[in-house]
Amino acid sequence: MPTKKTTSKRSPSPKSLPKSGASGKAAASTAPQDSIAENRRLAVVKAASIPSVPTGFVPTPSDERLRRLSHPAEALRAELLLALDEVIARKASYRSELGDLAPDPAQAEALRPRLGTLRESVEAAAALSACLHELEEIALSDAAEFLQGVTEEVVHRQAKKPSLATAYARVLHIAEQRRQLITEGIARAKDKKDGSTPSP
Repeated sequence: MPTKKTTSKRSPSPKSLPKSGASGKAAASTAPQDSIAENRRLAVVKAASIPSVPTGFVPTPSDERLRRLSHPAEALRAELLLALDEVIARKASYRSELGDLAPDPAQAEALRPRLGTLRESVEAAAALSACLHELEEIALSDAAEFLQGVTEEVVHRQAKKPSLATAYARVLHIAEQRRQLITEGIARAKDKKDGSTPSP
């Protein structure tokens, strides 16, 4: 009985992308969106165009930040901003209502816009980071598949041309490293499965 052919679900590689033009536009308008294929075409944001961290910034160890800073719950961030707005709105009567020992209301006036700007910047930076990580992931996949194709040709031809093994030594080294990592991954998965199986 003849076996059915299976189709690959991988996104098309750069060399198999459809040509631009009227027919390509018509296909794009009717076919489901392939975000990986679309993202593969996007230009990469260069590091020189990304603002650097402020001069003088020194990252604080996470354990020290955890020890010294308060950490309002994520769900309370919006409420925190509204509370600051409330204090700012009562600036004229603040001292008479809460006395001289209450914190300086000028802090609220400084913190409110700073927090708003920081939130906008964090969200913009996170979106850019997510974009760049995906573009890098796609490019790394494309490079790996390209080199796999080169490896197959080197292996196929090196019997007649032994010098290819030296000429493409790094290509073959990567292929060997990938094989070892796959083998090790399979072994770890098997060990984990065997370890979780109860003894009879």
